[in-house]
Amino acid sequence: MDLFQHRTSFMTAEKEQTALPTATQEDPVRILFGLLILWSLLLSAGSLLFAASVDWRKPLIVLGTMGFFLGTWWLAIQSRRRNR
Repeated sequence: MDLFQHRTSFMTAEKEQTALPTATQEDPVRILFGLLILWSLLLSAGSLLFAASVDWRKPLIVLGTMGFFLGTWWLAIQSRRRNR
């Protein structure tokens, strides 16, 4: 193996190593949105299961409020992304 073949094989291995997926700016936002959705599901389940009487409006209010909150933020992020 001559020096040229060694260098090219080393550079190829280096390129393959750097081809790993990297985190983007969207990843933390997706994680945060997912956690907020899980949190609202937990709150709505708690408001339904641990209430003195079964009232379906309480979990719907919790989920609707969180949906409105996340929907507003999603629209703001999308409009900011379009303006760039």
